[in-house]
Amino acid sequence: MIEPKNYIVEEEWFKAELPRQEFRSFMQKNNYRGIIDTLIWFTCLGLTGYLAFLSLGTAWAIPAFFLYGVFYCAADARWHESSHGTVFKTPWLNTALCFIATAMQQRDIIFTNWSHVRHHSYTVINDIDPEITVTRPPTFWEHFLNFWSLGETKYYVPILFQHAFGIVSKDAKKFVPEEEYTKMFWWARASLLVNLLPIALAVYFQTWLPVLYFGLPKLYGNLIQRAFVLAQHAGLDDDTWDHRKNSRTIQVNPFLGFLYMNMQYHIEHHMNPLMPFHQLPKFSRRVADQMPVPYKGMIEVYKEMIPALIKQVDDPTYFVDRKVPTKPEVRKVKRIKALDPEEAMIPQAASPKKYNTNDSDVIVTDKPDVAWHKAVEAKELGENDAVSVCIEGSHYAVYQLKAGEYYATDGICSHEHAYLADGLVEDGKVLCPKHNSKFCIKTGKAINRPATTPVATFPIKDIDGVLHIGI
Repeated sequence: MIEPKNYIVEEEWFKAELPRQEFRSFMQKNNYRGIIDTLIWFTCLGLTGYLAFLSLGTAWAIPAFFLYGVFYCAADARWHESSHGTVFKTPWLNTALCFIATAMQQRDIIFTNWSHVRHHSYTVINDIDPEITVTRPPTFWEHFLNFWSLGETKYYVPILFQHAFGIVSKDAKKFVPEEEYTKMFWWARASLLVNLLPIALAVYFQTWLPVLYFGLPKLYGNLIQRAFVLAQHAGLDDDTWDHRKNSRTIQVNPFLGFLYMNMQYHIEHHMNPLMPFHQLPKFSRRVADQMPVPYKGMIEVYKEMIPALIKQVDDPTYFVDRKVPTKPEVRKVKRIKALDPEEAMIPQAASPKKYNTNDSDVIVTDKPDVAWHKAVEAKELGENDAVSVCIEGSHYAVYQLKAGEYYATDGICSHEHAYLADGLVEDGKVLCPKHNSKFCIKTGKAINRPATTPVATFPIKDIDGVLHIGI
């Protein structure tokens, strides 16, 4: 099992400066935008699928099925956003969409979610991020094949079968907690069943049509989606704590933005993984003065990216150094020790500790030997607000729910490295800004996964308008 904190010194990612209350307004979810987007997507699938059916037996079938495949492969963006819980406000709607979209990609929800959680915690950090699409030096043949999903299929389909038959894959052991295995097996069985059904229908009716509509589109329609995936990070810096240096934001037309579900705003998305997809364009404009200049289309990206990758063949240390408007503090990842070669692989990730959470796990800190430390002036906090403070090298989150109702917890998410004060505060809970876990602010209890262990809570009191934490 790999715990990243045993191998690297964890630091805070660069964040765009924005007033807290304004930032929180960008984080508000709603079902309306997600329902509209999903209905349009399903409608496009239905219309292009019908068009492809009408073109059967003619030369028009090739472009018609390709167009259907392009919309089919937009499932890649749908599982991605629904796994973050940012498509809908209602959780089960996100789960339903995530299951449909991952099944269309021959994956299971649990394996996919835990892999992506690690990617966002340790973006393009070598030996830890399991979703580095282009390693150094790059292997061009492999990426050429993935424009038709051949490499992805070779990787994900065997894993889906292993999990469906109750066998934990080698990579799952590295980042899926043991208590999630049973759930992973059942989701994999459901996904496999969905993928076997069109094959059975094709055999029974002696026609290719069922698999042309479900399964094979991942092979023949992936060109555009894969082009976007490669453009996200390839050729940029690695082992850095600044998403502006390892991710790209690209200006594209509304059609491509719809297919990609606004993930062309990739710097902004990695800074705030739980920001709803429909808020990203507005947020990008708001913080543009703190961001690198966006790329003017995919052609500009590939004109820069391909020569950079060619250079990396001979010089793996080369990367495109993105210019940022502010002088950043250069913060590269500091390594404590190297990973074992068997563990350090791509795709590669780490597993959280195994926890057994119940009410008795809540950490009580209100003890007689409390020392009171100045934290923050009370006037800095609004209602349903949080602020991060550092006291003697340790991070804490201080909250105000209703006026005069203050609480304090550990500042770092118990699941993986993320600052809780950057999350959304609502209904007495704080939402981890990276991974969607909720914690009860009053008790510290972890309410939902991926976090399974509570955060410590601390007494707090107002002394002459200044909030003090009891430690």
